[in-house]
Amino acid sequence: MKIKYQDGIFASMTYLDEMLDENKEGYPNPRTENYYETLKEIRSVQNCRKVPADEIYKRLGKTRRKKAFETIEYGYYTANIHYYLYESCSEYKKSEAYKDSLNRRILFFLNNANIRALSSYLWFPLNFPDQYLRFLEYQYGKKRSSWCKNKRISDEFPTEMLIDFTDKFGNNEEKEIADTLHNVINKCYEDYYG
Repeated sequence: MKIKYQDGIFASMTYLDEMLDENKEGYPNPRTENYYETLKEIRSVQNCRKVPADEIYKRLGKTRRKKAFETIEYGYYTANIHYYLYESCSEYKKSEAYKDSLNRRILFFLNNANIRALSSYLWFPLNFPDQYLRFLEYQYGKKRSSWCKNKRISDEFPTEMLIDFTDKFGNNEEKEIADTLHNVINKCYEDYYG
């Protein structure tokens, strides 16, 4: 993944302040310390409107102790997208502006990520589709039981479910994300399973 600076591709990462505050008495283990220190370094560079070096993003994955996570994709995703999907994030808002900002970063990520990095260990296809769908359900105030009538889709195919949801409720950007994600996920599985 090659990242060239453009407006809207980096998050403010103020969620990190709360995470660091929770651990102010010391990091429970060196792996955690490296994780937070790397996130701080990413935030510092990004807040200067610069692109962190590839090695910084890759270092974030090293804390996972699996080579598959040592990618620019994993580092960018973790710093700029992952935490923003959850209500527990200190920055989380149920608002159009918040949702649109996250959607821009997701689209940037999907359009620029290396499939091989996403399919490695299947970390992305196994987690992101359902996390993003849950995020949209909360943003739109929709419960899965009220809009998803097909139990098979609900249980087995989160990308098809996401397409169904965005067709019913989403804006054009979310529909584009669902379609792009569907293609990316298919390529990930092709790459992983050969």
